Amino acid sequence: MEYASSTVTLFPGNVINSSGSGRTAAGSDNTRSGDRLLKLGEVIKESIDGTGALRLATKTRPQRTGLTGAGLPPVDSYRPGR
Repeated sequence: MEYASSTVTLFPGNVINSSGSGRTAAGSDNTRSGDRLLKLGEVIKESIDGTGALRLATKTRPQRTGLTGAGLPPVDSYRPGR
């Protein structure tokens, strides 16, 4: 929150996404020992003093195929002839 609000003006209802790509250790402060990648069932907790906390457990999802790098279907699948 501190960093996000230092670079942009935040308003009530704004959503800040602090997640990373699957199994990433990006942004890690080296406080984890051994393998720093997320593991199945590991709990991630985000909190803001005076506001509350959000707890999420990691999970897997079926591998999707035929998608672009952004995880979207190719444009020609919904815009035929282009």
